[in-house]
Amino acid sequence: MKISDFLSFICNDNNSLSKIWINQDFSLCFHKYLFEFFLHIITLILVSYNIGQRSKCSYRLWTFPLALIRLASTIILFITFSYYFYIYFFLDTINIQWIDIINTCIILLTYIFICYLNLNSNLYHKKRPWIYIIWMSIFFLVQNYDIYRIIIKHLTFIDSIYVSIRQLCLAFIFLGLLCISRHKCYRPVHRDRLGSSDENQRLLTDTRIIQPVCCFLPLSSEQSSDIINEDSATITQLFTFSWFNPIMKRGYNSLINDLNDLCSLPSVIFTLGSIIQHHRELSRSLLTNFGQSFFFLGILKILGDCLAFGGPIFLNKLILYMEESSTTDQKDRNLRYGLFLSSILIGTVALASFLNTQFTYRINRLGLRCKMYLYTRIYLKATELNTCEMNRFNMGEIVNFMSTDSDRIVNFFQSFHAFWSLPVQIIIVLYLLYKQIGLTFLTGLAFAIILIPINKVIASKIAILSQDMMLYKDERVKLISEILYGIRTIKMNTYENYFINRMDDVRQKELKALRGRKYLDAFCVYFWATTPVLISVLTFTTYTFLGNQLTPAKVFTSLALFALLISPLNSFPWVINGLVESYVSLKRVQRFINIELTNLGEYYENIPVGSQLSLDTVFLNSTDDPTFDIRLKQANFSWKSSNNIESDDISLKDIDLSIPRGSLVLILGRVGSGKTTLLNSFLGELNKINGLINIHRVLEDGFAYVSQEAWIQQMSFRDNILFGKIYNEQWYKRVISACALENDIKNLGPAGDRTLIGENGVTLSGGQKARLALARAVYQDKNIYLLDDPLSAVDVHVARHLFSHCIRDILKYKTRILCTHQIQFIEQADYIILMENGRIVRSGKPNEILSSTEYLLSSINQSSQPGIATTHKSTVEVEEQVLQTETALQNEAEQRCTGTVKFAIWKRYFIAVGICLSFSIVFSIFLMQASRNSFDWWLSYWTSHQLSVTNTTNITSQRSFKILNANVITILDARPIYGFSTQTNDNDFKRFFTIYVGLAIANSLFTLVRAFTFAYGGIEGARKLHKSLFNSILKCSISFFDITPSGRILNRFSSDTWSVDDSLPFILNILLANIFSLLGTLILSCYGLPKFLIILIPLTIFYYFIQNYYRWTSREIKRISSVTLSPVYAHFGETISGLSTIRAFRHAKRFIDYNFILVSNSIRTQFASLVASSWLGFRLQLIGIIMVAGISLIGVFEHVYTIEGANPALVGLSLSYILSVTGLLNGLITSFTETEKEMVGVERVTAYIDNLPIEEEIEEPYVILNEPREENGSTIEYRHVMMKYNIDQKFALNDITFSIKSNEKIGVVGRTGSGKSSLLATLFRTVNICDGQILIDDIDITSLERQTLRQTLAIIPQDPFLFSGTIRENLDPYRHYTDEEIYLVLGKCHLQKLIENLGNGLDSMIVERGRNFSVGEKQLFCLARALLRKAKILCLDEATANIDVETDRLIQTSIRETCSDVTVITIAHRVQTIVDSDRVLVMDNGRMIEFDTPKNLLANSESIFARLFFQGNVQVL
Repeated sequence: MKISDFLSFICNDNNSLSKIWINQDFSLCFHKYLFEFFLHIITLILVSYNIGQRSKCSYRLWTFPLALIRLASTIILFITFSYYFYIYFFLDTINIQWIDIINTCIILLTYIFICYLNLNSNLYHKKRPWIYIIWMSIFFLVQNYDIYRIIIKHLTFIDSIYVSIRQLCLAFIFLGLLCISRHKCYRPVHRDRLGSSDENQRLLTDTRIIQPVCCFLPLSSEQSSDIINEDSATITQLFTFSWFNPIMKRGYNSLINDLNDLCSLPSVIFTLGSIIQHHRELSRSLLTNFGQSFFFLGILKILGDCLAFGGPIFLNKLILYMEESSTTDQKDRNLRYGLFLSSILIGTVALASFLNTQFTYRINRLGLRCKMYLYTRIYLKATELNTCEMNRFNMGEIVNFMSTDSDRIVNFFQSFHAFWSLPVQIIIVLYLLYKQIGLTFLTGLAFAIILIPINKVIASKIAILSQDMMLYKDERVKLISEILYGIRTIKMNTYENYFINRMDDVRQKELKALRGRKYLDAFCVYFWATTPVLISVLTFTTYTFLGNQLTPAKVFTSLALFALLISPLNSFPWVINGLVESYVSLKRVQRFINIELTNLGEYYENIPVGSQLSLDTVFLNSTDDPTFDIRLKQANFSWKSSNNIESDDISLKDIDLSIPRGSLVLILGRVGSGKTTLLNSFLGELNKINGLINIHRVLEDGFAYVSQEAWIQQMSFRDNILFGKIYNEQWYKRVISACALENDIKNLGPAGDRTLIGENGVTLSGGQKARLALARAVYQDKNIYLLDDPLSAVDVHVARHLFSHCIRDILKYKTRILCTHQIQFIEQADYIILMENGRIVRSGKPNEILSSTEYLLSSINQSSQPGIATTHKSTVEVEEQVLQTETALQNEAEQRCTGTVKFAIWKRYFIAVGICLSFSIVFSIFLMQASRNSFDWWLSYWTSHQLSVTNTTNITSQRSFKILNANVITILDARPIYGFSTQTNDNDFKRFFTIYVGLAIANSLFTLVRAFTFAYGGIEGARKLHKSLFNSILKCSISFFDITPSGRILNRFSSDTWSVDDSLPFILNILLANIFSLLGTLILSCYGLPKFLIILIPLTIFYYFIQNYYRWTSREIKRISSVTLSPVYAHFGETISGLSTIRAFRHAKRFIDYNFILVSNSIRTQFASLVASSWLGFRLQLIGIIMVAGISLIGVFEHVYTIEGANPALVGLSLSYILSVTGLLNGLITSFTETEKEMVGVERVTAYIDNLPIEEEIEEPYVILNEPREENGSTIEYRHVMMKYNIDQKFALNDITFSIKSNEKIGVVGRTGSGKSSLLATLFRTVNICDGQILIDDIDITSLERQTLRQTLAIIPQDPFLFSGTIRENLDPYRHYTDEEIYLVLGKCHLQKLIENLGNGLDSMIVERGRNFSVGEKQLFCLARALLRKAKILCLDEATANIDVETDRLIQTSIRETCSDVTVITIAHRVQTIVDSDRVLVMDNGRMIEFDTPKNLLANSESIFARLFFQGNVQVL
């Protein structure tokens, strides 16, 4: 076939068109269908090939001129597409054929691909796309042929403009390609942000964050294969969020296991720390750092909101077009105008959707930047405040600054834009409503406005109830925290029922507030769901009663506008509330930031050199001239930070003190005398009222500080000792040896000193923690050491080792200040300080103090503390490890479930709610949605009957436009299910109106039922699950608490319980509503336009895959987010607990850096979650746009190509529903995903309910004890008892056999780790024995119920436990004893005077964990509690370890007098405490070595007890 014949065929045999060259130009047919067609086909193939290549470089490598050229040319080339829009829709002189459509599609597709590649990073190949560049040069040159056609005037004016602009764009694109061909793709060497020092490497071991060094450079090829970063994305990828596709694939394939499987933070967030600016005013800091981005995002908001009105406006135009053309003949219906309106509708909806998606993403990303700033600044401020200033705030407040308050401040970003945009939206909507239905819109508006104050009142009451609920929640969590802290004491004292009752009281109050809040929420839901229905009823009823006729255009445009109006009206009060909350939180945080820092330069002032000689308390004679490390002159200190301090508030008074460099100073005094306070004054933790204090190089070097209660970090044993310092093997081993930790490390397990030791050293005993804290201080090699009684937690032999090998040896050239009750070391000190009531009453050298203080002398003679000899060659053995550290290592990282939430979890929740109630809830939602859809359908049916349709029988085959084949349209035709009628009589109106109002009333009732049944069901489920969880915790065995960090358990009662209480019912309600609403929307749309099913089916498949990808990914991200958020708060709490230690060592900067890493980890997961949501939102927007396009185009084609035309009412109904389908699709998947996320809370709670190890009980009936004997204690017998804590451990008790007589007093001694505490553990059945028997009064204790057994016992634990409440509640929680009995016991424990000073007697309050008392005072209260129980057996486990010697002597006397008819077992380090026992049991290595009377043991000079006794020079009273 010749070319001319082919041209003749495709050009309808027109001879003039079949030629190739005519009148100095190619023929139109040849130019269009051969020349341009093949030119664009070749270009399209090459462009497509290059788009398919994979790139390793980033568009951010552009220089600014190149970026400007590429962006400008791309945008203008897109604008030229309007030329084809003009030809097809507005130019009637051109006869368009099918081949024109194909040719135009090829051209447009080619230009779109060129634009995409022009912005794509794939141009940056290592091997340049030379073929593409050469072809584009040819393409550009050949296209210049059209310039020739302009010159010879063969093109119209419009064609000439199009060609000129197109060639200019191609010229710029060609220029850009030439620039790119000369550009090199550099790849930088990756470096970590925080450097690569050993210290930082240790810091980042478990929290690795990998980031590009520069935001303008790409990742290396090695990294880019693993790390996904927004910075390396192209503009197209940024717009569509397709750069996140690899993460979505990982999630779908279950490959997201930890933080490093997520995308890294973009530079705009991660580089925040290096460019941030701080101001004293927090608001100014936020404005300076985020203001520019924040206000620029307002432009996106304005554009998106304006385009959002395009939907209702062009919906109105489209329906009007159908209404008006429905009265004309089919051949006169203008397809072009209909397609034009559909295109505008689709375009505005698409652009508005995309802009709103970008705004939501970017404003939330800005919120993450702000949150990171707030977290780091609050943490920074906390590390700068001393203990005195921190006492202004409790721990809960400070944590709330980082959680609740920060979130509220971040919420300001969205609330502020909503604050100005919502009124603008309301004004525009009201104007459009006025144009549609006149002033009758005021009826519906008035109703909506009336609802605003109602909603405001409800919201205010909800806010009040929420505050009450949060207070009760805080009280409940605090109670749980106390229970976890003292769970061992609670179980041993059988206080479970008391705490169950306390928890029930608190929980009932919380549920009462929650119930009121939920029922008020139900009213809000009711008003929100019924407002559209009621507004439409009032408005359209008024409109028809005024004599107007309802039309589909007016009805559905008005409904769409009302939908736009209701949301701003309902949201505006909440926006105001959000702004107010942001302001309140800003002021709260500002109050914290405004606290004046203690100027350490002014705090540590210089004292004139000559002044030291005039002090009466100078330790040295004036002839000596040493260098002083610490000097104080007439200094007064207070724990209160106020400037107006009364005399009673002064904690340290008139302190005059000088401590020479390199000396060893012992600070002695009774409990509460001010020893610890004096050390804190050195640290700068108190408020200096007046006087002078000077410490050598304090600002640079700080101190090595060991607190009385050892502060241990949640990291490995070695890292706790190194404390950020570089590892020096020789020095490390020397420190380990001096602190007697060698054997402890051997017993930690296979990981040795790299074993994780849990939260606050949970896997260590008290003595190990004390020595670990001491080793940390020694390893730092500071000049001044402040040691706050570290020897009290270890036995006497270990204490001697620490004093001789550590304090007197390895630290011999350091200045050492030691607070202690171990007065046997007085003679070895250089100086002694004696304190009483906050004053230094005596100070000087030991011989001066001892010779003038009878009290101390007698105490020394009576209470020296010798060490315990051992049969082992090693002088120091390991502390008793009650915990299996290897198990703790395995369980240190919190386990998280993976995959979908199992059906059993859903079933468990619905059972907790109630099966019948759950079914009723679902059925009520179904009825609510069915009545709502019926209401809207009836409205469309009503309006359709008011239209008169003519020419319904004039069937014609003529077409006004040759785009689609009429036969195809006829095949696809589906007539409306009902016709049109012109009945307008009163009977019809009454019938329509009655049914219309009836459906509205039914919908209102079903909505009300749904709201309240859901609220009630959520409360029931929360109540039952929390009760089961709490009971499960109280029944759990002690071993679980030993290996599980308390923070992990607290999460179950805080965040997880909050999810079950509030978040889960809320989001589940939304999920069910979205499901039925989406089903109703799709059913009505398919009913109105059955052809819509053709589009719906593939979109449903696409939606299924999209939601599957999102759900799997977002669920794993949420779980990782939970795991990464906990360390932020845990580290913050850990920092607050150890602030004095951190600042003393001058390590605040290191902790700030580490906090930044943890916050970055948490923000990284939140950012990934945000991108995943945006990724989903964009694709759902596409689905919504396709649905809008499908319904509008189907409606137009059906209207033009069918005789009756499309029903405007049904098209309007379908479009008004579909305009909101994007929100429903997004809401459905988001709410389903969020529901799954919240169900994780149920999953975690259920795991604790079902899987915790409980204290086993025998199945046989328990033995019932006889009534307790009034005058005799119980007998105890151990028969070949074997016990181990873990199956892989050695026996903690090995073949123990002995018997204790009634009323006998038994003392138990032995080195640490010998099994002393294990005896008591088996006696109280906190652990189970492997073999043997334990009998009490000849009854096997395993045949007794645990609670019954423990009621016969009383114990004073080594770690004293007091809970918040009155003194009476702490001593007698069940109120079994009178005030007289309680006061009698308090007197015996030397506490009566303390109680009287508190003011309220037994009703005086004890704060959480007894923090308003010293450790010694707390032990005295525990002693009083045990004596008050009048148990048959009394056990004392190092009960007086933290009490001064004199008080200990008095207490032992009280116990002997009070407990004459009680069997007493006393474990003690002080031999003086047990020397007068009836018999002494000596333990070693889990075996009983000696058991006899002290007299017999002392008679044998080879016995361990005898060696202990004679080494200590103990006097027997």
